[in-house]
Amino acid sequence: MRVFVACSASDRVPTKYQELASTIADNLAERDHKLLIGGVATGMMGKCFLSFKFKDKRVKGIADLSDLDIMKNVEFDATDVANSTFERTKKLYESAQLVIILPGGIGTYAEFFGILDEKRTRGDDTPIIVVNYDGFFDDLLHSIKYGNSMNFISDNDAQLFTVVTNHYQLDDELDYNEKINILSNNSYN
Repeated sequence: MRVFVACSASDRVPTKYQELASTIADNLAERDHKLLIGGVATGMMGKCFLSFKFKDKRVKGIADLSDLDIMKNVEFDATDVANSTFERTKKLYESAQLVIILPGGIGTYAEFFGILDEKRTRGDDTPIIVVNYDGFFDDLLHSIKYGNSMNFISDNDAQLFTVVTNHYQLDDELDYNEKINILSNNSYN
């Protein structure tokens, strides 16, 4: 499967989050998935990139115009360039068969909400998994739950993604989604 991993590109985040990115990327690479990332190879994104390249697996970088110079110095297997971060997020989502949201900053939050809105309006079935490691997304998830309780967010919209708290739970979700993907690719529809 083509997996988009949204996460921090900052080299200054705590080590435990960088280790999380490496662990998850190693697992994805061992499962023979292809990695989609936002066009830079620093921070947690860099850990994902290096895990895949070390295992000789394919990585596609999709960057916006502001990251072109950075992207030229990274050996992606495939690249694409978008005119804006909005367009980049859409291209990443449209290319993905699975989306994993790891801890990150403004860009990661923008990707998460952009992807949720795209999934909601398109009505597709691309799985979105939020890794709420060490409670990183607790406040965000609480806000979504509160918005749902106040009828700003529908029950359907509040269920557009799955939450896991560690890489063991993520393994279970990956097993499930891989089975679904195999079944859908083998169907006659």
